[in-house]
Amino acid sequence: MLLSVHIKREGESPVVSPLSSEDAHHSDRYQTFLRVRANRQTRLNARIGKMKRRKPEDGGQVCPLCSAPLAGSEEEMSRHVEQCLIQTLTSPLFTPTLLYISLDTSQ
Repeated sequence: MLLSVHIKREGESPVVSPLSSEDAHHSDRYQTFLRVRANRQTRLNARIGKMKRRKPEDGGQVCPLCSAPLAGSEEEMSRHVEQCLIQTLTSPLFTPTLLYISLDTSQ
């Protein structure tokens, strides 16, 4: 005979009840569902937090590669982006098949 212990909620005492094998299967599936849902919510909340941190507070420019806020003259901002690009291209994690850059500005 299988026993189930329900999680104690505020004002309730734990309840122990016998479960059939079918009920145990559904309970296991439900527990898995709850765990997957909690993990998904954690991932989504982390992603939302990252997106909020990326947005500039003052509406200024950000580096398209590292998302750092850019300040200074156009030349200084361009220099920062170029340095980030060089770092990206020389990184051991760089995958050349994923990058397509068109340097032709006549289009």
